[in-house]
Amino acid sequence: MERRKGNVHVVSGSGPLGLSVVRELVRQGKPVRIVNGRSRPELPPGVELLSGDAYDSSFARQATQDATVVYQCAQAGYTPWPAKFPLLQTSILEAAAAAGA
Repeated sequence: MERRKGNVHVVSGSGPLGLSVVRELVRQGKPVRIVNGRSRPELPPGVELLSGDAYDSSFARQATQDATVVYQCAQAGYTPWPAKFPLLQTSILEAAAAAGA
């Protein structure tokens, strides 16, 4: 897969939805970066894995650097969801906008 500046498809979240999106993007021949917290999912060859805290706006901007599209598949934990999910959305959406994705 060829990587060109501004051509990376970034998938935030490595749960079942995120991994399904990754597999489909790879099938289409797209350059893919998956962003997650701490897990090390099994990924197709050529997929870049970047682990960190998506609540941290500087990390979120790093994760979406050179992105043409950002797929937001990340979720907050069930119990803290009401407090944390809006913060997660804001961080990822602002980073995607900063990347022009």
